[in-house]
Amino acid sequence: MIRRRRFVLAGLISSIDVVIADTLAPTRGGALKVVHIATLVPGQPGCNTVPAGDAFRRGLTDLGYDPLAGVDSRCVIDYSDLPRLVAEMLGSKPALFAVWALPQTVRAVRQAAPTIPIVFVDVPDPVQLGFVESLSHPGGYSTGISNVSHDLIAKRVQLLREALPHSSRLAVLGNLANPLQADYLRATREAALTLHLEPRTYAVQETSDLPRAFAAMRQDDMETVVLLPDAWFYPRRAEIIGLAQRHRIPAMYTNLGYPALGGLFTYAADLIDMSYRAAAYVDKILRGAKPADIPVQQPTAFDFVINARSAREIGLIVPPSVMLQASQVIE
Repeated sequence: MIRRRRFVLAGLISSIDVVIADTLAPTRGGALKVVHIATLVPGQPGCNTVPAGDAFRRGLTDLGYDPLAGVDSRCVIDYSDLPRLVAEMLGSKPALFAVWALPQTVRAVRQAAPTIPIVFVDVPDPVQLGFVESLSHPGGYSTGISNVSHDLIAKRVQLLREALPHSSRLAVLGNLANPLQADYLRATREAALTLHLEPRTYAVQETSDLPRAFAAMRQDDMETVVLLPDAWFYPRRAEIIGLAQRHRIPAMYTNLGYPALGGLFTYAADLIDMSYRAAAYVDKILRGAKPADIPVQQPTAFDFVINARSAREIGLIVPPSVMLQASQVIE
């Protein structure tokens, strides 16, 4: 049973062919125009069959578009495969790229096609990454909806501290090959020390590193673990959740795709809301607006999800004060 204050699910989008009406409210018999939108997202094959994809398509429909069959789905689990995937998709001459969560994809598309419009969703720190000049005036050919801030990172640590008030040691799991991780790690450590938690970093770069990292956490008597923001973790979330449960280490996750697989705690921006709003960016660009002139938005809705079933499996009693903060509880 799932108890919730408001309905939130998470997921990512696939490539999609859309048919665009000549007007926002096409008249009977009016001509329709096919425009190809290429999209790359992190995940295993089949990653497009998720609720956020429905939100994106619903956003297009509400703006007068009529999505049709003809999906060209590209799911990314290996960053080294990005140049090939991008080159293949560019061969079909898409009108624009929509990119979910992966800065590496934005960079790969931009390197392969410097002037093609890009709409990004759930991509962190676009200014720091050099994708836009500023949030209010992006410049160039990229815009969209950003994610991840130091406040969001600090809130995850705070919720863990409240859920385990007697804990003193926090494991930080990060893929330090990601150039943004150093900044996220610094923010996490600052938040932990402020809350009188001793942080210790466990670095991973390959899937095979994960079992060793969790075994080391158990050996070091780590009492909680928080993941640093990185889409690299998303396709590997089932294994990460399983390892955390097996070693009985309460974990805080960064994406709303984790709770349904057993993730204990998740605090994250509402990806469905962001995906729905992404359709407006696509609409504006296809109607002639320049990405350079469309301000980057930030998340406006956040959710704290507790998997009470997973808590019981490791013998954790979550304080009522923390349960009351949850927007969704999975029983």
